[in-house]
Amino acid sequence: MADSGSFTRAADAVHLSQQALSSSVRQLESDLGTMLFTRDGRRIALTPAGRALAREARPLLAAARTVREHVRSAGQHAWVIGHTPALSGAEAYSVIEPAVEAFPDVSFTLRQMYPAEL
Repeated sequence: MADSGSFTRAADAVHLSQQALSSSVRQLESDLGTMLFTRDGRRIALTPAGRALAREARPLLAAARTVREHVRSAGQHAWVIGHTPALSGAEAYSVIEPAVEAFPDVSFTLRQMYPAEL
């Protein structure tokens, strides 16, 4: 919102109704005990408190996105293991079977490949 200059554009960007976003901002302003935006018709601008919040919040929001991605990717690891045609699939599996059992959250895929492709 700080960058868009409009509740409507900001609401569209985050897939909320303008009313829901306005209500959330009013609640935040009430919680903080200060106005974050000046309103001039449909135009909005940050107050000094709003600029301070935006400046301090940006790194926190970036960190939250990083944490979310780390949590989402936890346990979603995948390994693709190539083996030559000299080994059958069963033989190749017997080689990686201890790892499959030790790491049940990891997906293992065996692919038969020619040595030049490995």
